Amino acid sequence: RRRLLVGCTGTGKTVCVQAAISGLDDATWTSLTINMSAMTSSGKTQEIIESKIEKRIKNKYGPPGNRRMLTFIDDLNMPRKDTFGS
Repeated sequence: RRRLLVGCTGTGKTVCVQAAISGLDDATWTSLTINMSAMTSSGKTQEIIESKIEKRIKNKYGPPGNRRMLTFIDDLNMPRKDTFGS
């Protein structure tokens, strides 16, 4: 399932997601966190994802160890600097 968590800067969105990720069963789940910035390219994003998955059969890929992967993309959209410069 896909989720999008939105809110103002400094409201604890990242902390909440990281707490949820840390509570996952390591035997079943693996996680990938991608911190986006204005300098993150599509090629770099693909490289990060491909570094964490393995080829299973023919054209099928997935996380190692037959586990499920939760991917957390932090700061998905950064259109302009706010008052604090973040």
